Amino acid sequence: MVIKGTISRKVIIQILFLFLFILPLILPTSVVITSGNQTLFSITFLFGYLYDDENLASSYTAQELAKLGINADFHVESHMELYTRYNQSPIPTFAEGGYDIHTGISLVDWGELDLISRLHSNEIGLYGWNGLQYNNSEMDLMLENHNQSYTDEDHIYYLNKIQNILHEDLPLIPVIYRAKPHYHNESLGGWDGVLWENGCPYLEESFIPGKTEFHIATSYNYRDLFFYRIDNYPDVYWMNQIYRGLIKRQADNYTWGPSLATSYESNNGINWTFHLDQNASWADGQPLTADDVVFSYQIVLNSSTDAHRYYYYSDFLNNESIIKVDNNTVQFNVKKFDKYVMSLFDLALYPKHIWESVPFENMDQQATDWAYNDVLDSQKIFGAGPYYLEDYDEINKIIHLKKNNYYQNLTFFDEPYFDDIYFHYYYGTATAEEMISDGMDLICPDFTFMHLSPDVPELTKSLISDGYMMHMSVNQLHPILGTGELCPIAGAESAKHVRKAIAHAIPRDIIVSHCYETRAKPAELPLQDILVGYNNSLPHYDYSLEKAREHLIAAGYDVPELSTTVSIGLAFNEIVSIIAFIGGSLILLRKRIKK
Repeated sequence: MVIKGTISRKVIIQILFLFLFILPLILPTSVVITSGNQTLFSITFLFGYLYDDENLASSYTAQELAKLGINADFHVESHMELYTRYNQSPIPTFAEGGYDIHTGISLVDWGELDLISRLHSNEIGLYGWNGLQYNNSEMDLMLENHNQSYTDEDHIYYLNKIQNILHEDLPLIPVIYRAKPHYHNESLGGWDGVLWENGCPYLEESFIPGKTEFHIATSYNYRDLFFYRIDNYPDVYWMNQIYRGLIKRQADNYTWGPSLATSYESNNGINWTFHLDQNASWADGQPLTADDVVFSYQIVLNSSTDAHRYYYYSDFLNNESIIKVDNNTVQFNVKKFDKYVMSLFDLALYPKHIWESVPFENMDQQATDWAYNDVLDSQKIFGAGPYYLEDYDEINKIIHLKKNNYYQNLTFFDEPYFDDIYFHYYYGTATAEEMISDGMDLICPDFTFMHLSPDVPELTKSLISDGYMMHMSVNQLHPILGTGELCPIAGAESAKHVRKAIAHAIPRDIIVSHCYETRAKPAELPLQDILVGYNNSLPHYDYSLEKAREHLIAAGYDVPELSTTVSIGLAFNEIVSIIAFIGGSLILLRKRIKK
């Protein structure tokens, strides 16, 4: 059989075009967004040599800034070298011995954030803490008002003002909120992970439909049995279910609210009156009175107890500061003003009728002796919280708590949902996975346990912020980033636009996935998200090179429109060679068919 026919030039061209259309679909591709090859200006990121995450965050940001024409390199320093660059007045640019942008980590504990030392203009100088050189008279006033307030309402009001100013001025550019993955039963409700992770682990409102037991695993060995001596964080988890104070953090907004006291008042932040819940009782049914409150503070304020917070409490209170007004009323006269004085009043209360015969210096050991005694633990280790200690199994590292049936008599609280709560100890991922297979309801993470094997029964994962935040601190005297004097449109407003451009150029999702895996969340606002009064409704500094370009243009920079280049995974000469080869082959084939 002889096949006759021809392949026309038109067909060859169509085949080549088809090849060019299909090639990008079958080869690896990448998209590069850039505004051109010009350099607008150069800056340096500074960070400590021990912190790889800060290194990578700066590196990824530098890559994005390069697409906009900003040349950003990064420099690693020892702590002493960092201190040398900060300890100048005024702080110069990096090239002159100071810094341009410093990438670092900060921590807050609820609303207890000392912003005044970081941002007030009075702290600028050789020995001040305002290393940003930030100077804003409106901010100074809001910081002073915030520092003089002592109620949550005032804290929130002034913190909102502070957030609005920070959001506009942006001396601190947000990068990530550090977070921990907690694996839990998908039906778990009434559990506030932020409270849990940040020292207020309340379980009385938690529930799982159809279950009367709740099983929790933590990765650190349980060892502390006397609340005032706790230095092992997981022991806070279980002991907080037993002992409660006059007030407690509220779910959702994290402000202070009633607990064993129904109300409280102060006209000056110094003298406080607390009214106990008249229905409050200990887990053995004995009424809780003002005598118990005074006794509990006496334990902490006695140096022989060796309480871990002795110096904190003794700085504000002494035995004469706490006065029993009547059986249901206690007055506190604080020795000095503090804007976070409320934190003094969440001290876990102990029943006087159980502990008054025990010398202060023996209380820690007495708690251990009672807990290890299978008969006495449920008779002695209890408070006025939603649960009491039923059994402390030191051998198998299991703590069994039983529901306190008197807790539901409190004015503001209902009966706890779970009858029994079990705290387990796991060591390593393999043990945790085994516990999950056996029906664990909540796994609290450590630094090694982050990922579950694919064959482990699935639990819901919640990322819980722990108060740590990575941010980029900007030298407010830098001529481009701070004062704006070298921007094409000179002035402070242009510097703000440059800082906002950098904020929009930070690829936070990439930083989280490549640097932190499951240990962080993108931070798009300049303060920590666990702060009492945190305002999430402000516009976020989300990743957007287009928004970054608009801010640079507003500062007077000539930034071309962003263009998109698609690479199909081969060099240009390789693509041309392939096309030439296919084209030549088709022409030869055409000639052979003609013959």
